[in-house]
Amino acid sequence: MRRMKLAIGLAVVAFLLTSAASTAWAFWGSSASVTSSAKVAVLASACTNVTAVQNASFEQPVISPPWTWIPNGSMPGWVSTDPVGIEVWQSGFNGVVAPVGGQFVELNANTAGTLSQTISTTPGQILQWSLLHRARVGTDTMQVLIGSSDSTLVPIRTISDTTAAWGRYSGAYVVPAGQTTTELAFRAISTGSGDLSIGNFMDDVSFGSGPCLTAASTVSNITNPGSSVFHIGDVIQYSTTTSNIGSSLSYQSALSAALPATVAFKPGSLLIDGVAKSDAGGDDQAQYAAGSGGTGTVSGQLGSAATASAGGTIAQNTSTTLTFQATVVGPIGSTVHFAPTVNYVNGLAPQWAVSPAVAADVPFTVIIGVDVGVTNTAPTAAVLTAGVATPTTWTFVAKNNGTAVANHTVVHLTTPAGFTTTTAAQMSGGVACTTVTSTTVDCTIGDLAAGATNTINLSGYAAALTTPGAFAVSSTITTTSGDPVSSNNAATGTATVVADTTPPSTVTGLAASGTTGSQTTLNWTAATDNAGVVGYNVYRGGVLLTTVAGTTYTDLLLNPSTAYTYTVKAKDAAGNLSIAFSNSVVVTTTATFSATTYYQISYPGSSFCVVTGTIPPVSTSTLILGTCDTTQYQKWAFLTSLNTHAAAANNYFVAPQITGTILSWDIAGFGILAKADVRSVAATGTVTALEWKPVVEAGGTFHFVNLGSGLCLDVNGGAPSLGLQLQQYTCNGTAAQSFTITGVN
Repeated sequence: MRRMKLAIGLAVVAFLLTSAASTAWAFWGSSASVTSSAKVAVLASACTNVTAVQNASFEQPVISPPWTWIPNGSMPGWVSTDPVGIEVWQSGFNGVVAPVGGQFVELNANTAGTLSQTISTTPGQILQWSLLHRARVGTDTMQVLIGSSDSTLVPIRTISDTTAAWGRYSGAYVVPAGQTTTELAFRAISTGSGDLSIGNFMDDVSFGSGPCLTAASTVSNITNPGSSVFHIGDVIQYSTTTSNIGSSLSYQSALSAALPATVAFKPGSLLIDGVAKSDAGGDDQAQYAAGSGGTGTVSGQLGSAATASAGGTIAQNTSTTLTFQATVVGPIGSTVHFAPTVNYVNGLAPQWAVSPAVAADVPFTVIIGVDVGVTNTAPTAAVLTAGVATPTTWTFVAKNNGTAVANHTVVHLTTPAGFTTTTAAQMSGGVACTTVTSTTVDCTIGDLAAGATNTINLSGYAAALTTPGAFAVSSTITTTSGDPVSSNNAATGTATVVADTTPPSTVTGLAASGTTGSQTTLNWTAATDNAGVVGYNVYRGGVLLTTVAGTTYTDLLLNPSTAYTYTVKAKDAAGNLSIAFSNSVVVTTTATFSATTYYQISYPGSSFCVVTGTIPPVSTSTLILGTCDTTQYQKWAFLTSLNTHAAAANNYFVAPQITGTILSWDIAGFGILAKADVRSVAATGTVTALEWKPVVEAGGTFHFVNLGSGLCLDVNGGAPSLGLQLQQYTCNGTAAQSFTITGVN
């Protein structure tokens, strides 16, 4: 990668440099401010013939705490006229903290010595010098001297400081004609203590051509590491490294990089020297700002002490790297350019203009790469009848239309409500797809080579009651390799669902069997239907009784000696019924009662039922009429035996549905007197008075004849009322002796 050096422009100022070939010129006044005005007409490029001192902050060699003398020849770059060498302190010794790094020097090592360094220079160069100075005790004074050698050193600046703070001093020097080496020297003048071995601390010396920033960028493919080919959809990474190859710090160092619309910034990817930064402005040292038309700008405040609003300093021979990612968006064939700019200020001479460092462009051309698409053929049946299980096949073809392999390619199928699978989705070669949910299927093709295809088949039908209309299976295709063309990423195969209006055939062969006094079993021949019969409606007396799934039904809780008429219709899932009823069958129940069935005994045409006078009933409880309900005290069992006693033929013990003592209807006083009360008692001794014969009447009602007396159960006066007590009376065929019996388990 080419690196383009920063060119520092020269400020034109009021004072003109004389042409004396042998004269060295020094600039900036006695002020310690780094913003002193330069008094030169022209300043040579700081990045031309770059020069700089070595070991500028006296960090080498690293000494053992807390201080030491380093012999001449043992400290890189520096020599001293003091016989003991160079005195070096560690930061913090005697409370003095190094302003830069961890070490600094004391100019007065053992005598009022001179510390110097010689660098190679080019005649006509304008060099910048700088240092930090403070006193050890009281006020210390030193001089800055520059010349071609020890014998030609010329005082440039006299500096005095107290112990209050480190003072920054700087200036400029023009290298005379013919001078290829230049010496920078620092001479102790006086100390506040008067002791020539104590005083004049120094640190962070610079002498050279000033700060010089260079910027170099790289672009790499994150999606396909190591690839020099860039496709639409690829994620790329830009890294710009800014380096200071000059002789002093750069200040207010800030990078700005314009992004074209051909790439889209990836949020959350900004880093400075590996440390994540947010995309927002004003909260840390980097930010991204979206522009118009898909463009944008990445910017960062670089260097030490950089803030959210101002750039920092980049020291000599150090660098910093800003990194971010973007997605290639094309168009195909376009060339993507990237050439960020780094602006900065010469900290020693901010009024001297500098040219920004511009990183050499790192262009690349976008090619098509991956382009996956999916197409479909028409379903094998254009019209489907809801509920008809004839399978229809949907076919989808996935293809990579691009020039690179499409990694992890998946076709996602979505089926409509009511879709019933007959053959699970399969890819080429019989490879099964994966059912994700009841309506989604993923067909994982994997790597799909350029120009390759894969065919997917799915068969099914529309379930019963599917809403008529479009019946569409949709598909989408995805790949992790990025896809520049989204217009061909989906396809849909659509059939039309129509409602099932075809009724089942008429049921035939209806017959009854196993008829008793309380139940009968019906059987019939199965009907047929285009979508399938799901059930049968059973009608009794023309009224829907129930719906069953099979071809048999047992009707329970029928009344004895009663005729019932049955018919049946078939039913499909759409609710279609056979047009005609089946053949009818008439069933007449026998006069016998089931011992496992409870019955409710009611007075016809009223809301009153026979109930015991006490709840729960006890022995001698009288029978009365009460409002009909579903409690057990109105449920009666017709038993052929009770408490080891067997009833006579066609007679029953009528017992309430209770636990404990077994009771049955009885005649008060056990006589043949008419109007004797009817009650419930325990079956003991002679039991003929406890036996009753239900006799069926025309219309299906019954009267009850007591075996012991030959009299009938009677409603006094034939006018039922709540709480009216029942009696026995001469059988006379009146309504007062007629009752309805209904099974109520």
